[in-house]
Amino acid sequence: MISGFVSVIHTDMSLLISVIFNVTLFASVLLFAHAVYAFGGFDNKAILSLLKGERKVRYNITVIHIKISFSFLFIGVAMAILFSLVGQYFVFYDLAIHSIAIGFIGLTVALYLPLMLPPVIGKIIHFTSFNKIPLFLIIVSLIIRTAGGLILAQPLFSSLGHTWSSSFQILAYFFVLSGWFVVAATLAFVVMIHKSIKEVF
Repeated sequence: MISGFVSVIHTDMSLLISVIFNVTLFASVLLFAHAVYAFGGFDNKAILSLLKGERKVRYNITVIHIKISFSFLFIGVAMAILFSLVGQYFVFYDLAIHSIAIGFIGLTVALYLPLMLPPVIGKIIHFTSFNKIPLFLIIVSLIIRTAGGLILAQPLFSSLGHTWSSSFQILAYFFVLSGWFVVAATLAFVVMIHKSIKEVF
């Protein structure tokens, strides 16, 4: 967005501003991930020894979701940097948007929603009833989308005589399949939350 406004005034500086913005964003994400120990950095053995049952499961789920969601955030920002440096290829733009929107934001919502719901609905959500199916489906969805984009980005694919319309149709198959995996993940998440609600305050 910032680079877009700048390009109206200084077209020759839009690329530089875009690169500076994305690199700064990547550095900020890296520093924030380090600050909150997203990928470790401290000894949690003492904490784990004190946690049992529901609390231990909740802690482990939180750690897994944070690591995976921040990984997608790094991937998304890295794709945005490549989009600015290498060239405005659709695959980089698409992966940047979906890695951040679905991989990071989606998984973050899936992590914190069960923590925020109990005061609202007046019921306890048991993390011991959780499973990894929604998380698995989201990851598969993004892998399929990545595969579709990378296949069409290969020079060999374009040399086979595919026109833009046929390439777009093939890409649409990947995107539709990826979208259905997101829908399946959402439904699996809702069912999982519903089954985990057992007790009333």
